[in-house]
Amino acid sequence: MQKYSILSRLRKAGDAVIEFRDPSIEPILATTDFRNRYIRRKKGNKRFNYDKDNILIWDWTNDCFGIINPSDIKFITPLAQILNNKGKPTQEEYGDNG
Repeated sequence: MQKYSILSRLRKAGDAVIEFRDPSIEPILATTDFRNRYIRRKKGNKRFNYDKDNILIWDWTNDCFGIINPSDIKFITPLAQILNNKGKPTQEEYGDNG
């Protein structure tokens, strides 16, 4: 997957479960929307080696900011789809998920 394709899917989904190609890495619940008051109040005391191909996310699972490489992502599943929220985008609107 390309960086901007993934970034677009994550922004459209809001919160999403991200599954990785490496089976030893657990899926995470993450977002790229940092407008949430809780996220804005968290202090980022972690330094990142940022590469132009990476994406900055807020990892709800581990309660911290993180950097992910788009080539490591296997699936992106919107949380709204998992919760069966009405009025949210469907799987078809996200296109190929792998």
